[in-house]
Amino acid sequence: MKQQITRWFLALALFSTLSASVTAVQAAGETDLVGLAMHRETGREIYLGALRAEHALVNVADIATANGAREMEFRIVARRTSIRSLLGGILLQAEVATGTAPVPATVDFANDVMNSVQGSLYTNDSFILRSTDGGTVVALINGQEMARSSASEVFPYFLAGWIEDRGASTAFRSTMLAPDIDIDLRATYGSLKPAPDRVASVSAWSATTIPVEVVAPEPEPTSEAVQQVAAIAVVNEPAEDTNTQPEAPPATALPEEVTPVPADVVAATEAAAAAIPASPASTPSIAMARPKPVLTEVTPTAKLRKETAAADPNDITRMSVIEYSQRLAAFNTQVFRMVNMEIRYPRAAIRRNIQGSLELDITLSSKGELLDIAVGRSSGHSMLDKSALKAANDAFETPLGEAVDEVAVAEYSGDGERLVIPVPVNFVLTE
Repeated sequence: MKQQITRWFLALALFSTLSASVTAVQAAGETDLVGLAMHRETGREIYLGALRAEHALVNVADIATANGAREMEFRIVARRTSIRSLLGGILLQAEVATGTAPVPATVDFANDVMNSVQGSLYTNDSFILRSTDGGTVVALINGQEMARSSASEVFPYFLAGWIEDRGASTAFRSTMLAPDIDIDLRATYGSLKPAPDRVASVSAWSATTIPVEVVAPEPEPTSEAVQQVAAIAVVNEPAEDTNTQPEAPPATALPEEVTPVPADVVAATEAAAAAIPASPASTPSIAMARPKPVLTEVTPTAKLRKETAAADPNDITRMSVIEYSQRLAAFNTQVFRMVNMEIRYPRAAIRRNIQGSLELDITLSSKGELLDIAVGRSSGHSMLDKSALKAANDAFETPLGEAVDEVAVAEYSGDGERLVIPVPVNFVLTE
């Protein structure tokens, strides 16, 4: 009897050990929430940032050197934002925090993310940068992998933008690194979850994404290159004697499809090439990825004109995401300031101690003309909503006076003509 009891206890102990081992294996790589903070841009809540770690931390800042899996999560709070704007803001914070530009591996990783994302990010979407114990970083949206990099320096660079002194705003950083997570933020974090149909929609991206190549700007042509291009207009006949130079046939022998380069184009090209200063080496920049262009035959004249044309400063496809983010922030600040300067707090709301926040949808043409104003998200108080609508109408009674920045057009327009700009308005009473 004693032997049976002993064997039973041994079996139970063995079963418990195996169960614990299986549980440990299943839990490997899982992360726990260690920090939360709300990121705002020009008064508008964009995302709720979350830090997660596989192992317990004494201080939240210890995540920078922690072992195991680590995650930076961006749960989207704004009704809509673009991956270009989001990545641009993150990288700008990281560059300011570290004092260094992103290395090529970080550039490539960011481009891979942008290549994979189709369309915008919306409220409840989850964008995660996950670092494994081996240093590999993976980008996921709603659980779907968008890109990965084996370069160990990528994740720490992004992380520095959140936890280093000069990166994120003081309010964001202090809240994120606080020893206790804010209860209200935790509740908001738990409520932000993508719907099943949205998860399915994002999952389909990987099946339809076509790899694209970031095209580097071509160097300006030199005088020697111009002469080489001009030379293709001359068709040489085979030489009968290898010791003598072949002579070009008369102009009448040229095929009809080949057009000689006009002398004025050649002269202008040589002058432009001579005036180009030597450019210093530059740090890598993150360009907007675009499909590789289809090569077509062009006449020498058209080719020269294309190569010598001035670079377009508004070419979104060749703009770094950091510059994109900066120009978008400047445009937003301009619009928000115009509206808020016209805000008048309703006296009835002051007497009744009514406060509230709302978001307007201001529709502009690409030329800066006001087309429509609507309440995108109500404050819950009609008098506050009406006051904000009147302020926006007054602010845009006169058009902007110049064409809207191409960055804003890319961010807020679906057709390149109508821009729907979300503008936050906060009515707050102070003593």
